Amino acid sequence: MPELPEVENARQLVAKHAEGKRIKKATVADDEKVINDIAPQQLQEALSGRTLVAAKRRGKQMWWELDTGPALLLHFGMTGGLCIKGVGAAHYKSFTIDDAAWPPKYCKIELEFEDGTQLAFCDPRRFAKVRFLEAPEERPPISELGWDPILDWPPLEPFAARLGAQRRAIKAVLLDQSFSAGVGNWVADEVLYQARIHPEQPANSIPEEQVSALHRAIRGVCQLAVDADADSDRFPDDWLFHYRWGKGSSTKSKVGGNVIDHITVGGRTSAFVPALQKLRKAAAAAAAAPAGKKAAAAAKKAGGAGVDGSSKRATGGGRKRKQAAAEEAANQVAAAEVAAETAAEELAGEAEAAGAEAALPAPRRGRGKKGVAAATDAKAAAAEAPASSDKPGQGRNGKQRGQQQEAAEPQRAAGAAGAAAPAASGRGTKRFRTDQPAPEEEAPAAATRGKSSDANGEGKAAGRQRKAAGDSASAGGTAAVRARRGRA
Repeated sequence: MPELPEVENARQLVAKHAEGKRIKKATVADDEKVINDIAPQQLQEALSGRTLVAAKRRGKQMWWELDTGPALLLHFGMTGGLCIKGVGAAHYKSFTIDDAAWPPKYCKIELEFEDGTQLAFCDPRRFAKVRFLEAPEERPPISELGWDPILDWPPLEPFAARLGAQRRAIKAVLLDQSFSAGVGNWVADEVLYQARIHPEQPANSIPEEQVSALHRAIRGVCQLAVDADADSDRFPDDWLFHYRWGKGSSTKSKVGGNVIDHITVGGRTSAFVPALQKLRKAAAAAAAAPAGKKAAAAAKKAGGAGVDGSSKRATGGGRKRKQAAAEEAANQVAAAEVAAETAAEELAGEAEAAGAEAALPAPRRGRGKKGVAAATDAKAAAAEAPASSDKPGQGRNGKQRGQQQEAAEPQRAAGAAGAAAPAASGRGTKRFRTDQPAPEEEAPAAATRGKSSDANGEGKAAGRQRKAAGDSASAGGTAAVRARRGRA
């Protein structure tokens, strides 16, 4: 995949053979996946007759400034590359653009200049992006890029400060284009190997001496690869690059006699040498969240001036401070998101439990069969109660008490039956929470409630009858006493 060295080599190719030349004819492929936000015919017309003033690059992004109007922005994706007829083509570890036939296969843009120079941009896998933008340096994606190891690599102090503000694995930090623009998978693995740092080591737990080694390695590897025109055959023999491609093979590759292993970090395959790149777990545990916050503050303070001492350049302190603040904010947001997710799960569990409890039916308060039966018995007892009693007592007062007790007997029986009815009703209809009625049981339940209401009405009528019977019995008893007194 084209990284900083490959894109810089392509930029130098354009600068050497096309800068200052006027475009005679432009041919653009009808490929909406590669050609973004402009119709192919419209882009052809916009490029024709224009002069390519300068070829520029930042990170993996390259753009061509024209004499008037927008610039042509190119991102190479996974297999994008440039070639100039009769001069050469870009070549990578896994593929080479074949310029034997013209235009080359998978050509997306072909430019013919007035002096006869022919240039082509090709992409077999179609992950490249072509845009036509005004002032591309002032807008995304270029405005969001971080330090470029060739153009404006910072001194050690601000580099260490910003690195210490990161709690992510160092490999993921290096792949972040807002931190180090242009560093891709193979460059990151190479610099970590040369600095003897494990790719999973948290960035804020790397010792000072290794931070210094990493700072030198990023700049050194990129510069050496650019000087070699991104030709891997010219890379140093002891580089990991030459041996890192053996993932999945039955025999593991070695470099300097040490085995190369592969793991996934930051979503990318990472090649490293376990014997030399050891994960410092104790250092990682010690560099917890408080250390990350202190480093973020140091990064913000250290980012006050640009690499050249000027705060006005796009690569100066203002952008660095914003990036440091953005990184710390991202860390805080990530922590907050984790806390929010945990709280949300707890609340969801409580809400689910409460909802399940609320969905359970309330206990039925009807009398049930036993309650109805008890009410019926009480009603019958009240109907059979005598209006007066001749049961003898012991003396006049005893007889009177006996008559009153007999008259009150049906009333007490009715009261006991009435009290038994609700109790029997509760026992007959009690449900456990897990015993929820099915939907089809709702209609019978409603019918039961209707019967219970009828029983309640009958119970009230029986009560009124019992009260009347009791009153009659009391009146009869009183009359009998008076009659006996008259005879006496």
